[in-house]
Amino acid sequence: MNEYIVFQLFIDILLFAIIIAYVVKDGGKAQKKEMPGMEELRDLVDEFQSAVNKSERTARDLDNQLRARRDALEALKVIKPSERMEENRSEAAAETKPARNMSTDERKRTIKHLRQQGVSKEEIANQLSVPLSEVELILKMAGGVD
Repeated sequence: MNEYIVFQLFIDILLFAIIIAYVVKDGGKAQKKEMPGMEELRDLVDEFQSAVNKSERTARDLDNQLRARRDALEALKVIKPSERMEENRSEAAAETKPARNMSTDERKRTIKHLRQQGVSKEEIANQLSVPLSEVELILKMAGGVD
């Protein structure tokens, strides 16, 4: 490890000596002559800075949109479960059609689905235009859905 440090120190001193020799050779005069293409390089740097600024604005906009969506999600979590259940019931009831336009299997699936959404047996019977006893029978046959 010590050999490496000594070697690195030697290289550093050598490079420092080369730099000093170069400066002394030029008489310490710094040439301020621009390299060819310097103007193009400045234009590229300006374009890059403009692109960085635009990406930062876009990132801020996306961050604001994300915050707004998180706030909306939090607001939804605040809704009471009973209110959510009522919304589910009304949505499920609105999606139903009279049972006379359904096949038997479709009617059974719809009745089970509505009941799982929390819609009462009476509401299901009214929405599907079927007798309450049919709704109760289908739910009993389904087992576990009551």
